[in-house]
Amino acid sequence: MKVRQHSKSDRQRVLQHCGQPLLLLIRLALGGILIFSGLSKLTSGTDFVGVVASYGMLPQTLAELFGTVLPWLELLVGVSLVLGLFTRLAAATALLLV
Repeated sequence: MKVRQHSKSDRQRVLQHCGQPLLLLIRLALGGILIFSGLSKLTSGTDFVGVVASYGMLPQTLAELFGTVLPWLELLVGVSLVLGLFTRLAAATALLLV
């Protein structure tokens, strides 16, 4: 009985077929986490800005800017990942956020 050797293209086809649903799942999960994180920071109001400022790692004005912009950026990147818009840019930005 002869054992068939799988060619490289066979393996690539299988990985591509299985990889797409996996990438979609990862994209949706990361997007959902970022949306939840951004919304929770936005609903806390000025509390998050205060938390960032309390670390003392940034000057006050920069801490306020960071605390104000970060939740909106998380929300924007999360929505972009979930909707599949600008996914490479969103994924790269998500890596910086995480």
